[in-house]
Amino acid sequence: LHPNQKPLSIMKQIIRCSSDPGDVIWEPFGGLCSATIAGTTLDRKCFAAEINCDMYKHALNRLKNLHENL
Repeated sequence: LHPNQKPLSIMKQIIRCSSDPGDVIWEPFGGLCSATIAGTTLDRKCFAAEINCDMYKHALNRLKNLHENL
C-alpha cells in the first residue's frame, strides 16, 4: 500500500539489534507503522506520526489487528 513500506522482518532485526525491551521507539514518518508494529511485538514502547490521512487509516487498522491478535 505504501511506496516505501519496509518488511516487518527487517524492521524487527533493526529494532532487536539497536534497542532493548522496554525502550521507546519513535517513528516520525509512520507510513503503515512497520517499525511500530515490529517494536510492539518485541516489547518496545512505540510512538508514530503520519501526515497522510489514508496511510494513517491503514496504519490504525494494522495496529488494531495486531493488538487483537496479541
